[in-house]
Amino acid sequence: MSNNEVSGAAIGWSAFAAFMLMMMGIFQALAGIAAIANDELFIAGQDYVVKLDTDQWGWVHLIIGILVFLAGLGIFSGNVLARTV
Repeated sequence: MSNNEVSGAAIGWSAFAAFMLMMMGIFQALAGIAAIANDELFIAGQDYVVKLDTDQWGWVHLIIGILVFLAGLGIFSGNVLARTV
């Protein structure tokens, strides 16, 4: 094998990693969208009720999901920054 050839195992594992990143990015973005859409949360304890707003947490999940999905796409294109992520 010369220096210019890439092993099949390296290509397979890179494709697997890219697919997993894309899939997890989609799940993360969906969780963010769900938190943004339903941002009122009530927690009922024995002696108290707490009202929480999950809007900001939803935006964080949505942004992280988009970045992870784009990193997965970048791995398919061979981007070094995407491989670093």
